[in-house]
Amino acid sequence: MTTEDYSIPLDEALQLLDVIPDYDPGDGPKPCVHTFLNGAWGLVGAHWSVENLTALMQEHGVLLSGEMATRRGHGLVVVRPEPQAPLFIATKESIAP
Repeated sequence: MTTEDYSIPLDEALQLLDVIPDYDPGDGPKPCVHTFLNGAWGLVGAHWSVENLTALMQEHGVLLSGEMATRRGHGLVVVRPEPQAPLFIATKESIAP
């Protein structure tokens, strides 16, 4: 299988996001989504604004995550160019592994 087998259209991916409507990263409340990546020292979690996350998905595409990440509530992934790690994105509970 190739990554194309797991790709999902951007509009469908946006509907699956588990959006935190009023998260305040320090510059005022805005819609954000929890993400994580596997850094050199372990898992690192962060909130991304929906606006920035949408731009990232437009630039690199978005895929359905594997079973383990999906079970952990992060059913989407953006695979960025190396050396950057894949970014796993929180999804609504309705996505099934």
